[in-house]
Formats: sequence, structure tokens, C-alpha cells
Amino acid sequence: MTYDFHAHIWPCADHGSRSEEDTEAQLAILRASGVKQVVATPHF
Repeated sequence: MTYDFHAHIWPCADHGSRSEEDTEAQLAILRASGVKQVVATPHF
């Protein structure tokens, strides 16, 4: 199983996603790459 332990995917937080649509697109890319679990790591 593949994990991503440093993901900035929360919309409008840090330097990650700009919108919910961006987050959904990022998650789709991760899923297509074989990632099964993501740990969101905002800086605040």
C-alpha cells in the first residue's frame, strides 16, 4: 500500500489547493498513482 505523508490538499490552506475542485483533482491524481491513504499536513 502506498501512502502520502505530507500533503497540502486542504482548500485555501498553506500553499496547497485553491478550491475544493483542486483538492478533488489532486486526490484523483494520487488515487490513479496508487496512493491509498493521505495524511493532510497543513502548517497551521
